[in-house]
Amino acid sequence: MIPRWDLVVLPNLRYLECSLAVAKVLVPGRPLVELRVLDCQPDFSADLRGIFGTTPLITLTSLSIIPNMIPDTPLAYQFPQLSELRLDFPSDVHPPEMTAREKEARLTGLFDYLCKKWSYHPGMKQLKMNFGWDMTYPLSDLALQYSILTGSLLRVFPNICHLQMVEFAIWERSDTSDAWRIFIPGAHCARVIKRLSKGEPGLVDHQGYLQRLVAG
Repeated sequence: MIPRWDLVVLPNLRYLECSLAVAKVLVPGRPLVELRVLDCQPDFSADLRGIFGTTPLITLTSLSIIPNMIPDTPLAYQFPQLSELRLDFPSDVHPPEMTAREKEARLTGLFDYLCKKWSYHPGMKQLKMNFGWDMTYPLSDLALQYSILTGSLLRVFPNICHLQMVEFAIWERSDTSDAWRIFIPGAHCARVIKRLSKGEPGLVDHQGYLQRLVAG
């Protein structure tokens, strides 16, 4: 068991990357700006209430964590300065025996649930999700991504300007009046082009962006 440390130890800690067990020791009472919790097991009983209790962490601007660990209190209350959020989903979010349609339904339901849980948070600017790389995964459908982005996510995070649901596609806009654009990092361009040219199922274009990528 890791002992609880008095605030005389690392009283000015601002950046922390650690397991949930260590976070429970080091987070309370310290002026953290960035926190990344590394646990990747789907422990549905584990959340951050044991770390923060009902006291908002007013200094935190960046948080990386499993969605199930986020408290039920609204993000804007628990983390009023939070502007960057990364969600690391456990590998069994979609069991392999599920069909593509079942995965898509579960995925949209998951986003609807999380958005209701998070509540309205206008301060959020960046949201990144780590589901892992899988070209047959429902989120390889860029039209589905756009639907989720402009639906439930924008209702909760109206000022978000950077969204990444999969490694190969990043949605960006300069401000809330700007149109959304898709950016594919150079490390993934060749792989996306190859699979798109082979007509592999699951990779769905949006407004012809991928076709323009293939055309060069």
